[in-house]
Amino acid sequence: MKEYLTDPAFMAKIKTLQTNPNALQGMLGDPRIMEVLSMALGGNVSFGGPDGSADDPPPAAAPKKKEPEPAPEPAEEDTSWMTEEELAKHNQKKESVKRKNEGNELYKKKEFQQAIAKYDEAISLDDTNMTFLNNKAAVYFSMKEYDTCIQTCADALSIGKANFAPFEDRAKGLTRMGKCHQKNGQLGEAIEAYKAAQLEVSVTVTVTTQTPPKGQPGDYADG
Repeated sequence: MKEYLTDPAFMAKIKTLQTNPNALQGMLGDPRIMEVLSMALGGNVSFGGPDGSADDPPPAAAPKKKEPEPAPEPAEEDTSWMTEEELAKHNQKKESVKRKNEGNELYKKKEFQQAIAKYDEAISLDDTNMTFLNNKAAVYFSMKEYDTCIQTCADALSIGKANFAPFEDRAKGLTRMGKCHQKNGQLGEAIEAYKAAQLEVSVTVTVTTQTPPKGQPGDYADG
């Protein structure tokens, strides 16, 4: 990477990309640009399947080991202070998380349609939790339905912003959206989605003109 920085033609391309990401289409024949792009998009953007797991379902489970000792039963939750309305809402949210967890297990088994159905059940019980839509988008990604995944991520982001979801959850949706744009060959849109994801987690991404400090990923500066 260091020798690239002394090449005026290469640095001119980098400056062009900083001001116009869509110019990337005309630079894909330069292996140095592809190397920089791979580092810039691959270094800090890895939010995958439901609840942060990889988008591709995991391989078959290893042979079972000895069963661990059963965990002690959790203490019974005190809901005596809740009003009837509050208790009903509380129980509904608990049930929505249960349906989400069932969807995650189905996703791991590659039972995608059943997983989507479970996430839809969770959403019907609590439509303020963007995680359910994020997980549903992960299923569409694994099914290679990239346009549907992009729309589902957009819906999740809308719900997340309206309900003050954690920035990390919003970054997951934006990152998965960027990955879909990459799969569709829409590299300009992918870059913009990744930039937005980095902003959500307060990380400043710059194309450096110096050799990165030892231990730091190239082309990234932590804010």
